[in-house]
Amino acid sequence: SLRLQGMDLGTGGRVLLFDQNHELAAHSTAENLFAHQKILPQNVLSSQWTSGTYQDQNNSLSLGVKARLRHLPWFVIFDQPKDQVFLITNAFQKRMLKLFVITGLVSIVLCLGVTQRFVVWPLKKIQEAVRDMVQGRFAVSPPTQLKDEIGALSQDIQQAQQSAQKKERLAAIGLFIRRIGHELKEPLRNIDQALKLIQRRVPQAHDTAQKYFDLMQEEIDRGLDEVEGIQTLGREGPWELSHVSLNALIEQVYQRTHISSAIHVVWQLDQNLPKILLNLRGAAGAVGNALRNAKDALGENGKITIATFAYPRWVVAQVCDNGCGIAAEELNKIFNDDYTTKTQGNGLGMAIIKNAMDRHQGHVKIQSEKNKGTTIELFFPHKKGEQRV
Repeated sequence: SLRLQGMDLGTGGRVLLFDQNHELAAHSTAENLFAHQKILPQNVLSSQWTSGTYQDQNNSLSLGVKARLRHLPWFVIFDQPKDQVFLITNAFQKRMLKLFVITGLVSIVLCLGVTQRFVVWPLKKIQEAVRDMVQGRFAVSPPTQLKDEIGALSQDIQQAQQSAQKKERLAAIGLFIRRIGHELKEPLRNIDQALKLIQRRVPQAHDTAQKYFDLMQEEIDRGLDEVEGIQTLGREGPWELSHVSLNALIEQVYQRTHISSAIHVVWQLDQNLPKILLNLRGAAGAVGNALRNAKDALGENGKITIATFAYPRWVVAQVCDNGCGIAAEELNKIFNDDYTTKTQGNGLGMAIIKNAMDRHQGHVKIQSEKNKGTTIELFFPHKKGEQRV
């Protein structure tokens, strides 16, 4: 019993040694050294019982295990109050539960903060931007610095803002031009008719006078073309389309452009082009602005190549010049309706081309190099089976 009392048996744990007659031989607690064997139920003392729970002499549940000695017909029982057996485990469970609760609360707070910063606030800014855009205001910019789906959505909305803003500006320009178009075109037409009348009345004009006649005619035609082209900006609704020979259209526009005889013009028109559906005014405006850009880039001399060719889905008009060209960093600005590199330009030429090609469901391609020249290609859609020229 003294040897047993020196063992670490845990809180409330005890060891009991019984002989083959179930008589208590030793005990780990001093107060039970001479206790009767009835401190354990009879079924625990039976040979069949090896482990389990039972009620001790104090009617408390205990958890015990029995093992027989190796060299004697005796056996030893170790038991411990059941509530003490799981005391450490229960305490650990409580600590873990407390830790989980604290961790959960911290996670919720962090999630709320992250959600507020990276989800709620961006969505509110997007909502404000969309609401203002619907009302025609474009001051609020959505947050585009995020690299996730919200950032991508913000970039799409920002592009839609810019597109809507541009359309609104173009629509205002178009409305203004349409209102004064009649007042602009009527005087120009009257001057045009008067000039033609003068030329018929003076058939053998002096070379100097004829030069000024030609200059006046060129400026009148240019003014009429400018008004016609600008009027297409911001105009809503479908265009009236008709089957047109692109080659014939280019030749007509070329005659009205009045390119100097000092400029070498090379024609490379594909004579097997199909007729395609075009709006005469819109297509003429696009081609005319491309030719005028080439002419202005050359000055008094240089070379312009005018070509047409076809792809399976496109018919292309190409205008090349070897003039001053455009710097690479400026190319992404050329379709802005307020951008120009000309000292006397209005900045609407390329915007008119882009608008006309978009409304034809085509596109424009530009290649340019500073001091080497520019190539403008107008891609008009072509469906199989359309009539050949």
